[in-house]
Amino acid sequence: MKSNNSLSKNIIIKYGIILGIMTITRSIIVYITGNYTNGNGELLGMIDGLTLICIITYGLYKYKFSNKGFLKLKEALKIGIAIALLGGAIPLIWNVLLMNFIEPDMINQMLNKRYEEMLKSDVSKEQIKQNLIVNEKLLTSYGNTAIRLFSNLLFGFIISLTGGLIMRKKQNL
Repeated sequence: MKSNNSLSKNIIIKYGIILGIMTITRSIIVYITGNYTNGNGELLGMIDGLTLICIITYGLYKYKFSNKGFLKLKEALKIGIAIALLGGAIPLIWNVLLMNFIEPDMINQMLNKRYEEMLKSDVSKEQIKQNLIVNEKLLTSYGNTAIRLFSNLLFGFIISLTGGLIMRKKQNL
């Protein structure tokens, strides 16, 4: 059996890369189909959330299985958060490339789409202006990157905590 440190490192790298690749694949599909301005944020968020839950939970399960059925909460948190961090960092590279080099006008397209949607609603011009200023700051490649990484870590913590509490089993010494 491998040492716990080596085992956890392998699990983190393997499932972090899988999570990153799945997230990039989803993002590429959304980009290729031209749906990045369609406002399907809730659906895409649910897909990303389910992917995060499945990958982290399965990573914890594989660690427990490879560790003779034992998993401490501390290990679960370490592994789950690290998978979320790695799985969130890999797509950020794609996101920065996409928004700065491949489709540098993407932010303007998204802002224009939001502006059109707000004009159709019963919102004052001042509220629209304020909303667009906030959205412009949040939609920059770096603002978007920071928000995505933070949410990945937050949800990774929650998923790891829940999975760790459910799957934990201490080794009797």
